[in-house]
Amino acid sequence: MTIIVLLAWAAVLVAWAFHETFISGTTDGPDFVQILKSGGASAGSISSFEVVEPEVGYAPFKASEYDSLARRAKITDAASISGLLDHLKNAQSGRIHLNHPGTFDRVFLKVNGQDGFFWLDLYVLKDDQRSVFMVKANTCNAVNPNGASEYYLDNYSEVLSLLKHDKATASGHTEKED
Repeated sequence: MTIIVLLAWAAVLVAWAFHETFISGTTDGPDFVQILKSGGASAGSISSFEVVEPEVGYAPFKASEYDSLARRAKITDAASISGLLDHLKNAQSGRIHLNHPGTFDRVFLKVNGQDGFFWLDLYVLKDDQRSVFMVKANTCNAVNPNGASEYYLDNYSEVLSLLKHDKATASGHTEKED
């Protein structure tokens, strides 16, 4: 009888872990890049981008965990928003496999729109032959990174320059929030 109870508890624990890892924090629908490519989002529908600093060795899964991370910048000017959207619209679906790549310039990007928000995980993968800019894009109001679709960009230096602002400028970038 004790074994049956232990097996039942183990099954519940496995079901809970599966739900928390793969289902909780996901939503149905297209991801942000799919919406861009279909023409469903434009600079006029985005109020801001929040550039969020990730913590080393820490992967957020819940809204409260993302909210606790430091903001590097908030991008509100139309030219920068439009520029980022143009680059993200050109992202290619899939993942580029590199030989033991290093990860550089990682940020989370919260896209604040009229109908909700999108979280993007952005980073550069680089090996001794090549480097690519990776984009993991979630669906609307989703926070679980396990539900994200992967994309990449080969030409990304302008994207990095737009994401690295941390001082107030005339173009609408704001100072790093503490």
